[in-house]
Amino acid sequence: MNCPYCGHSSFSVHSTYQREIQDISLQDKQTILLLSVRKMFCDNPQCSHKTFSERFDFVAPNQKTKRLIDKILFTSTKLSSVSAETLLKSNRIITSKSSICDLFKKMPAIVDKSLITKVCVDDFAFRKRYTYGTVMVDLESHRIIDIIDSRETNSVEALTEYMCTFAINYIN
Repeated sequence: MNCPYCGHSSFSVHSTYQREIQDISLQDKQTILLLSVRKMFCDNPQCSHKTFSERFDFVAPNQKTKRLIDKILFTSTKLSSVSAETLLKSNRIITSKSSICDLFKKMPAIVDKSLITKVCVDDFAFRKRYTYGTVMVDLESHRIIDIIDSRETNSVEALTEYMCTFAINYIN
């Protein structure tokens, strides 16, 4: 197994432990996968980490399988987060409204810019008095189109020139 930090091969096992991973329900029963995970030593002396854990492609960082997250997101896009939580619980999938909202925040937004007709451009503070940004919002769907980490005129002009190729009306 290769170290995820330096890429060096490692064969020395430090320890093993179990992880509980929630998966899609089977035959109307809640499914929890019990994974035995190896913790390994990194044998590379130049590596910044001495140990690392085995990683699995099908497991997301939040103790759920990726296919379960896809099902939660698919259900939640059709309903409100409260209704989706109720429906998913009836299918033996344990999740909360706040978990659904967190998954939506992490989901990349794909915006078809050719359908946008009205845009609002505004600046905001990432951290007051230190760092500022500019946000571009679709006024009809109230969805964020783009965020840039600057409120300098040149950066905003470059963004608006790019968006002008889609025949958009701007409202400041």
